[in-house]
Amino acid sequence: MNLISSKDNPLFKKIIKLEKSKERKESGLFTIEGKKETLLALQNGYVITDLILAENSDLSQTEKDLFLKIPNHHRFSINLFSKITYRNDHSECIAICKVPKTDLNKIKLSKNPLLIILESVEKPGNLGAILRSADACAADAVIICEEKSDFFNPNVIRSSVGTVFSVNKASAKKEEVVRWLKKNQINTYTTFIENALPYSQANFKQGCAIVLGTEAVGLSNYWRQKEFQNIVIPMRGQNDSLNVSVAAAILMFEARNQKD
Repeated sequence: MNLISSKDNPLFKKIIKLEKSKERKESGLFTIEGKKETLLALQNGYVITDLILAENSDLSQTEKDLFLKIPNHHRFSINLFSKITYRNDHSECIAICKVPKTDLNKIKLSKNPLLIILESVEKPGNLGAILRSADACAADAVIICEEKSDFFNPNVIRSSVGTVFSVNKASAKKEEVVRWLKKNQINTYTTFIENALPYSQANFKQGCAIVLGTEAVGLSNYWRQKEFQNIVIPMRGQNDSLNVSVAAAILMFEARNQKD
C-alpha cells in the first residue's frame, strides 16, 4: 500500500469535494469518519468503495477482518490525513461510501410503527441527534420533507454517532408524505400549539407518526390536516420552546413507552 502525501492526489481532492452536498448528490458518494461509524455502515449493508487510514493508524484483527469487505485501501501521511478529518485521533479512518436510495416507498412498516417526520430541519447536528434517539427507541424510520440538510452530511454522521446507518430513512415532498401516511392509516401527530393535546395524553399505542418542523418557525400550514392531532410539550418555565432534537426525543420515548 503506497503512502499518499500530496494534496494534488485525486483521492484527496475527491474527499474534500464530498464535503459539499452538491458533490454528494452528483457523484452518489459520501464520506464516513471513524472506525465505529464505518463498521456500522458495513454491518447495515452500505457499500463502501475506499478506506483511508493515516500512516500510523493501527487496526485490531477484528477490524482488519471486517474491513476486508472494502475493495480499496489507502494510507495518507499524517499531515494529509489531518486535513480531511475533524477529530484529532489519527487512529480513526475515512471511508468513501455509495449513497443508498432513500425512497419513501422502500420503508417497510412493522405492525405497530413509530415514525418521525421532519420538515425542513436545517441544522445537521439536530438531525444527527434525532437519528440517535430514533435508533435508541427503535423507531421504524425518520423521514425528511423539504430537505435542507441531507442524511449523509458529515456533521449528521458524526452527531448521530453512526446511527444514521442503523435507522431506516426516506426523503420526500411533504405532499407525498401526507398521502403515504393516509394510505397506510398512520395516526399522525403534529406539533402545532393551537387546540393541542398535552403529549402525555396522546394515544401513541397504535401505529403513529410524529411531525416536527424547523428550528425557527415550526411546521408549515400544509400540515394542518383535519385527520391529524396537534400535540404540545407543556412549558413550565419562562421559555416557550425546546430544541427540535430534544422535543423529538421526548415525544419518541413517550410513544415507545406507551407501545411497550
